[in-house]
Amino acid sequence: MHKIIILFTITILLFSCSNSSEQKSKQKITTAEQEPKQEVLLKGKTGTINTNKTSYTYYLPANYNDSVKYPVFIIFDPHASGDLPINLYKSYAEKYGYMLVASNDSKNGTDYQHINNIINSLLDDILNRLSIDTNRIYTMGFSGGARVASLMAFNKYLIKGCVLCGGGLMQNILSNHKVTILSFAGNTDFNLNELLELNKNIPDSFYHHLIIYDGKHQWPDSLTIEDAFYWTIFNEIRDGLRPLNKNYINEFYDKNIKLAKKTNKTNKLKAYYIYLKIYNFLKGLIKTDDIENELSKISKNSLYKKQVSEQKNILKTEQNKEQELMQNFVYKDTVWWNKKIKELAKDTLKNNNISQSNKRILAFLGLVSYMQTNTALRQNQILVAEKYDAIYKYVNPKNTEAYYLGALISAKQKNTGKVLKNLKQALLLGFDDLNRINNEPSFAYLSNNQQFIDLINNNYK
Repeated sequence: MHKIIILFTITILLFSCSNSSEQKSKQKITTAEQEPKQEVLLKGKTGTINTNKTSYTYYLPANYNDSVKYPVFIIFDPHASGDLPINLYKSYAEKYGYMLVASNDSKNGTDYQHINNIINSLLDDILNRLSIDTNRIYTMGFSGGARVASLMAFNKYLIKGCVLCGGGLMQNILSNHKVTILSFAGNTDFNLNELLELNKNIPDSFYHHLIIYDGKHQWPDSLTIEDAFYWTIFNEIRDGLRPLNKNYINEFYDKNIKLAKKTNKTNKLKAYYIYLKIYNFLKGLIKTDDIENELSKISKNSLYKKQVSEQKNILKTEQNKEQELMQNFVYKDTVWWNKKIKELAKDTLKNNNISQSNKRILAFLGLVSYMQTNTALRQNQILVAEKYDAIYKYVNPKNTEAYYLGALISAKQKNTGKVLKNLKQALLLGFDDLNRINNEPSFAYLSNNQQFIDLINNNYK
């Protein structure tokens, strides 16, 4: 199995959750014990629900009416920032008539039992509070949140489809419960290789597609994510869950066929992906003979074959480089790492496949150095943590977390000067979780330090 899957599985500890308490039917939960306190719901605006069991951000269409059943996306952010994807995607929820619900509880590092409880509490609450069409419930997640989304999708029989952004499925999560799977991967996302392998290995019995777009390891931009809404709408039409809407079909087709024809002049591989997207999205809804002919024609093209071969070779070389770099985390010092990272960064300035590969490698190193730093801190290996944090800063010199961790390491060494230097840099770069600073025991010895107090107070202003 690809090493990234193993990496996330070990670190995030998100495994299969039990669905023994859930009836394998699509009945709404109505017991008095589960009935949430009713609050005035905001319509056409972002809102938040907080109870003693669950917390989530939501968006309801402006015309929301309790007498109408609406489809819903249940969304998981890796940092429990539910407002982030809601605010990114609410315009399409409004346009296409979907509700969005995003957990403020689920985040990377949460153990499987807690995740199970979060999923159950969230689902129970929204089924009672919102007017949901239980035939049209979808999950969506980014990075570690994508794995939680897949976990929920394959363990809850109410879920019809799953949208994975920058992260794959949980280990061995595929089941007899057939959900649709739409995946997104940026061309500089370090999880691109994993998602390519996943899409290739998903059984044909699952309706699935992978979209590769210009982007890095982050939530897809608002323009890219519109395909998630098209995907669900077209699947609902095929399944008889909504009436045929030729406007949506024509809108999607015209936009993508124009792009495919333009791209086909210079990039056969990218054009093939676009034609394949048109086919997978619209098969059964329109005549696809012309699309199939284009796919067949491109697949026989010598340039396409060359580009496919180049992609395979680059991805294979990339995997080998990452394996070698993983070993060097232990054996090489920070001087070596500084030089190596500068070499990789220099080759990212060009706009070609090698540049994209190096960007993915650097992003991968950023993730690994962050994880290694945290692991060393938990094990109280302060000098090791200091080395890994230095690598983290080389890779991501503008990452606030690298400097916050640097401050934490320095605090454990009682090096006040370096604590203040790292915290100041973190704050200058945009670190704003002041509660995290104030609640961190390692900073307690600085509670009467005037420079520390001034640094924090000035940030409040």
